[in-house]
Amino acid sequence: MLALLVDHGYLMSFDNKGVFEEILKRNENVYIPYFCLEELEALSKHFELASEFLDVYYRNIERITVVDNKEWLIKTPCYQATKRVVGVVAAAIDMWITGLDVKILTDSYEIAKLAKMQNCDFDVVIHKR
Repeated sequence: MLALLVDHGYLMSFDNKGVFEEILKRNENVYIPYFCLEELEALSKHFELASEFLDVYYRNIERITVVDNKEWLIKTPCYQATKRVVGVVAAAIDMWITGLDVKILTDSYEIAKLAKMQNCDFDVVIHKR
């Protein structure tokens, strides 16, 4: 079963809230790491777009699974990865271990690099502004 793991950076790389609504319209299994919601909350103080994404989240809360913060990786990188990078990839690993076919939606090449390093069959979609 395909599960989309949505990183807040992916959402913020678009210019309108419609991207989140479209993801929810097309997919049944949408996941977001808890810390990404926290980041959207923090960003919402300065960026209207983050507030709009939170509005979409709260209107669709029953359709989005929040993933607890994770830090466990299969392979530790030889460089110091940020908490965001480790958190998204660790969440994907946790989902993958339970048998989900994980697709990560992000704006981060670092997340894609670390995901590939884990040797799990994640599909990673990168969107840059």
